[in-house]
Amino acid sequence: MEDNLVKIKFPLEDDPLGIEAEWMWAKPMGGNAFEVDNSPFHLYGISWRDVVSITLSDDTLCFEKILSKSGHRTLRARLPSEADHASFLCLWPDLKTLGCSFEGSNLERPLYAIDVPPGVDIASVTDYLAQWERQGLLEYEEADFY
Repeated sequence: MEDNLVKIKFPLEDDPLGIEAEWMWAKPMGGNAFEVDNSPFHLYGISWRDVVSITLSDDTLCFEKILSKSGHRTLRARLPSEADHASFLCLWPDLKTLGCSFEGSNLERPLYAIDVPPGVDIASVTDYLAQWERQGLLEYEEADFY
């Protein structure tokens, strides 16, 4: 992790797990502009490297608005509760070949935020995910519709 990264609070509305906010790493860009430095697990409409503005509230950096989109897209894959990280890694090589990367979490059951970089055909990625969803290996969703 870079030394100059900060955490920004992104409030959530109606999160099914009751999570009130997602905290994401960001890199200061000058003024109140920050470049998001990870992919979200619960938030919609934000992806890696998007530039956002913040407000300061009680010494907390809070998301205000998106200043520019990076071209990255976020997809999320949730595995069945009996699955583990090794199960996801068996599926991963196809998406890695396309140029995707991921971050993992395990709050309720295995959850992955998948970054689809600019220039990667998102339909190719969702085709893989849909195929695995039909087989009951995971559930997926698009988290950034721009």
